[in-house]
Amino acid sequence: MFLRPNTDQCAFFLLSSLLFAMFSFARESNYQSLLLDKSLTDHANAVVRLDYMDIQLASYKSMKYTVHQVVTVLNKQGRKNARSYVGYDKETKIKSIEAYVYDRFGEEIEHFKKKDFKDVSAADDFSLYIDDRVLQLNYTPV
Repeated sequence: MFLRPNTDQCAFFLLSSLLFAMFSFARESNYQSLLLDKSLTDHANAVVRLDYMDIQLASYKSMKYTVHQVVTVLNKQGRKNARSYVGYDKETKIKSIEAYVYDRFGEEIEHFKKKDFKDVSAADDFSLYIDDRVLQLNYTPV
């Protein structure tokens, strides 16, 4: 006799599996710089450990994208690789932005939110008129 599974049970199983996978990934995410492979850190100023972008199209006029980046800065020259700014214009809105700073042991030491970022013009000295803006975080990693 073959039993056909209930669709509610299948949906619950898939949802619980997805949640388990997300929590497992979150627990496994370890940002200790001590765990980096020596071949990655030799002669390097910074290591990009994660660079992820999720784009969701709500309609032909609306788009949402989320960026998640993890950069380990190894020395003074690597500071420029710690991207701490986001550009936007009059057609783009930044609803939220956060930055976390971890020590070499993977412990969070700083957490910055949108209010901690400075809104400045993206215009260079050569442009006569430009509306582009930049949210930047003035933070120097130690």
